[in-house]
Amino acid sequence: MAYHNEKDLLFELFPATARRLFPGGPAGAPPTLALCPVAGGGLALIDGDRLLELEPLEQAGRGSVMCELCSRTVSRSDALFYRVRVPSAAGRWRYLALCAKRSGCESVAGSARLKRLAQRLQQPV
Repeated sequence: MAYHNEKDLLFELFPATARRLFPGGPAGAPPTLALCPVAGGGLALIDGDRLLELEPLEQAGRGSVMCELCSRTVSRSDALFYRVRVPSAAGRWRYLALCAKRSGCESVAGSARLKRLAQRLQQPV
């Protein structure tokens, strides 16, 4: 059985409180950066304490598109389209295309590109 200290338990059970008490994260861990699936086919982009919800859109049109995470050109049937509400501007949206096969896309892109995408989506219009 793994040993857990008080700090780890606080982060697991009370993440908001733990972030205020220990800004460095659990045991000096870097802030969370992840692209996670959510109900309804959407994605959640977690960047530290910020959360962006990517709403899925219908595929339309023909031709190829570029994945905004891994920068590969894929056919429309191999891409998924999302919209993200701009946090600082009410009623404004950003639109993006991502590879349908996220695992391969994320491994090619790496965390640096995911961080750049998160920063770009959070910028004011």
